Amino acid sequence: DAIAAVKIIFQEDIGTQGRGGYFDEFGIIR
Repeated sequence: DAIAAVKIIFQEDIGTQGRGGYFDEFGIIR
């Protein structure tokens, strides 16, 4: 489940904010 969530967030952030948003969300997950 965690891996799937990371993939979804990664794809969404690329379309909206970019890597910065991805790392922010990834930190929240961990």
